[in-house]
Amino acid sequence: MASLSEKELKRIIKGGEAGTVELKLNPPRAVDLAERFCGMANARGGLVIIGVEDSTRKIVGVADERMGEAVDVILRAARQVIKPELVLNPPEPEVYVLADKKLVVATIVASTFPKSGDLGKEAGHSLAFFRPSWPDLRLFTITAD
Repeated sequence: MASLSEKELKRIIKGGEAGTVELKLNPPRAVDLAERFCGMANARGGLVIIGVEDSTRKIVGVADERMGEAVDVILRAARQVIKPELVLNPPEPEVYVLADKKLVVATIVASTFPKSGDLGKEAGHSLAFFRPSWPDLRLFTITAD
């Protein structure tokens, strides 16, 4: 996916949270973020934007000293909590600057494999989805902390 323009990112933030957009003021726990990633991948894909107050849509930004934590929690959620790992597009979170505030954005691609509402329950996990790009269609699950 190509990088978002400043205008596009502002429009997305102004629209608030939806099935394809998650706004976070601070980096959440990796397991919580992994659940959101799986939900988005099961549906239509989406964006997780860290540095925006979700209720007011105010751009607060991520402080420089928390930037590493924000990027790390996204990568841990995608690469360690979800097994096998969920590939983001682009593979690393992007950092945008709006109103002199830094935002961290992760882009989740939608899975195109047919979904089953009971798949996660049958597998004994809270959430699961298929990723169709591998030749052997693997099951994605969230591992417990």
